[in-house]
Amino acid sequence: MPIDLDPTVVRSWPKLRAYWRQVRGPCARCGGRILYDAPRYRYGWTADGRKVRRENPWALDIGHKLGVDLDTRTAWAPIDTQPEHARCNRAAGAAYGNTKRGMTQRRRKATIALVTSRRW
Repeated sequence: MPIDLDPTVVRSWPKLRAYWRQVRGPCARCGGRILYDAPRYRYGWTADGRKVRRENPWALDIGHKLGVDLDTRTAWAPIDTQPEHARCNRAAGAAYGNTKRGMTQRRRKATIALVTSRRW
């Protein structure tokens, strides 16, 4: 069954993945080719014989144009999401989170630095 390509229709997460698989655009972060048909996870073995699962860094992952913590209403429409490599999406999310935590820590340190004996 074909997928409706209207970018304003709100969809579930599996339908969003199916939508972007049908559109087949490049990675929105780096512009590289995404392996749409590749498996999401690769399986391998460790030296002691355990099976491990690793994420395929070039597989499709859905990214948000605007942070979901800023506006949750726009998280499920294709017009507010974009196709990305799994590696690019994880790196962007980590950078966004580190930036937010850094701003919080700077604010906390500045507040602590202002409490001195001179103010007493």
